[in-house]
Amino acid sequence: MATVKRRRFIIGIILPLLAVSAVLLIICGLAKLVDIWWYHELGYEFYFWQRLFYSYTVFILVALIFWGFFFFNLRVASRVLSVSDGSANPNQGDLSPYAKLYHRFRTGSLALSIPLALGLAILIAIPLFRHWEAKWTIPRAMTT
Repeated sequence: MATVKRRRFIIGIILPLLAVSAVLLIICGLAKLVDIWWYHELGYEFYFWQRLFYSYTVFILVALIFWGFFFFNLRVASRVLSVSDGSANPNQGDLSPYAKLYHRFRTGSLALSIPLALGLAILIAIPLFRHWEAKWTIPRAMTT
């Protein structure tokens, strides 16, 4: 009996979520579909796909470049600050969470440096994603 009620509850949640998702997909996807047809009829379908994917391409490339830069710097910093003696043992219960995090940074923990570098790279790449055309085109004042 409990499994029947549970199934009804799950179906009662999933079906409305699917319906709302379908309506949102139709609303957003319909405008994109009309744009695809419009550009296709004008003979500019390739241009449409370029405009659509260039912003993502710029975002991914810039994020990867800055991720490599930040990751390299974090690895070098952890090597410079590395712990040579065993004085700061993170397994001791009396260390604060800040001290444990500091120890992980000093020992070159990949679990810390990879997400930190990725977060910093994404923060830098987001403005280029939003305004990619303005950043990559030549201003009119320079062309005249």
